[in-house]
Amino acid sequence: MPKDSATTMANVSVRNEVTGQLRTAAQDNAAPDPWLNWNWLYWDSTHDTAAICTAFGGGDDNTLRPWYGYRVWSNAEDLKIFVP
Repeated sequence: MPKDSATTMANVSVRNEVTGQLRTAAQDNAAPDPWLNWNWLYWDSTHDTAAICTAFGGGDDNTLRPWYGYRVWSNAEDLKIFVP
Protein backbone atom coordinates (compact mmCIF):
# COMPACT_ATOMS: atom_id res chain seq x y z
CA MET A 1 0.00 0.00 0.00
CA PRO A 2 1.74 3.18 -1.16
CA LYS A 3 -0.16 5.64 1.07
CA ASP A 4 0.13 6.47 4.78
CA SER A 5 -3.65 6.39 5.31
CA ALA A 6 -6.35 3.84 4.55
CA THR A 7 -8.44 4.12 1.40
CA THR A 8 -11.44 2.14 0.28
CA MET A 9 -10.79 -0.19 -2.60
CA ALA A 10 -13.75 1.27 -4.49
CA ASN A 11 -11.64 4.42 -5.02
CA VAL A 12 -8.87 2.55 -6.84
CA SER A 13 -8.57 2.86 -10.62
CA VAL A 14 -6.50 1.08 -13.24
CA ARG A 15 -5.11 2.27 -16.57
CA ASN A 16 -4.14 0.09 -19.51
CA GLU A 17 -0.82 1.58 -20.62
CA VAL A 18 -1.18 0.05 -24.12
CA THR A 19 -4.58 1.58 -24.93
CA GLY A 20 -4.51 4.54 -22.52
CA GLN A 21 -7.98 3.58 -21.24
CA LEU A 22 -8.71 4.28 -17.55
CA ARG A 23 -11.29 2.32 -15.53
CA THR A 24 -12.55 2.66 -11.99
CA ALA A 25 -12.63 -0.49 -9.89
CA ALA A 26 -16.39 -0.80 -10.51
CA GLN A 27 -16.03 -0.30 -14.26
CA ASP A 28 -13.25 -2.85 -14.55
CA ASN A 29 -15.01 -5.39 -12.34
CA ALA A 30 -18.18 -5.12 -14.48
CA ALA A 31 -16.33 -5.23 -17.82
CA PRO A 32 -16.60 -8.37 -19.97
CA ASP A 33 -12.77 -8.38 -20.02
CA PRO A 34 -11.65 -7.19 -16.56
CA TRP A 35 -7.98 -6.31 -16.39
CA LEU A 36 -7.63 -7.22 -12.72
CA ASN A 37 -9.01 -9.80 -10.36
CA TRP A 38 -10.51 -7.50 -7.71
CA ASN A 39 -10.06 -10.02 -4.87
CA TRP A 40 -6.68 -8.90 -3.54
CA LEU A 41 -4.97 -11.14 -1.00
CA TYR A 42 -3.13 -9.87 2.05
CA TRP A 43 -1.74 -11.34 5.25
CA ASP A 44 -3.80 -10.60 8.37
CA SER A 45 -1.12 -10.77 11.07
CA THR A 46 -3.68 -10.32 13.86
CA HIS A 47 -5.39 -13.59 12.96
CA ASP A 48 -2.28 -15.15 11.36
CA THR A 49 -4.09 -15.97 8.12
CA ALA A 50 -4.48 -14.85 4.53
CA ALA A 51 -7.48 -12.60 3.85
CA ILE A 52 -9.23 -11.00 0.88
CA CYS A 53 -9.74 -7.29 0.25
CA THR A 54 -12.46 -6.45 -2.28
CA ALA A 55 -14.80 -3.55 -2.93
CA PHE A 56 -17.60 -5.83 -4.07
CA GLY A 57 -18.62 -7.85 -1.01
CA GLY A 58 -17.75 -11.34 0.12
CA GLY A 59 -14.24 -10.49 1.29
CA ASP A 60 -12.67 -9.90 4.67
CA ASP A 61 -12.14 -6.16 4.17
CA ASN A 62 -12.93 -3.41 1.65
CA THR A 63 -10.15 -1.00 2.64
CA LEU A 64 -6.49 -0.89 1.61
CA ARG A 65 -4.38 -0.27 4.70
CA PRO A 66 -0.96 1.36 5.14
CA TRP A 67 1.98 -1.00 5.49
CA TYR A 68 0.01 -3.95 4.08
CA GLY A 69 1.20 -5.77 0.99
CA TYR A 70 -1.40 -7.04 -1.46
CA ARG A 71 -1.18 -9.80 -4.05
CA VAL A 72 -3.02 -8.80 -7.22
CA TRP A 73 -3.72 -11.01 -10.24
CA SER A 74 -3.69 -9.35 -13.62
CA ASN A 75 -5.57 -10.51 -16.71
CA ALA A 76 -3.76 -8.01 -18.97
CA GLU A 77 -0.22 -6.69 -19.37
CA ASP A 78 1.09 -3.15 -18.91
CA LEU A 79 -1.37 -1.92 -16.29
CA LYS A 80 -0.91 0.91 -13.80
CA ILE A 81 -2.93 0.93 -10.57
CA PHE A 82 -3.85 4.27 -8.99
CA VAL A 83 -4.56 4.47 -5.24
CA PRO A 84 -5.90 7.92 -4.32
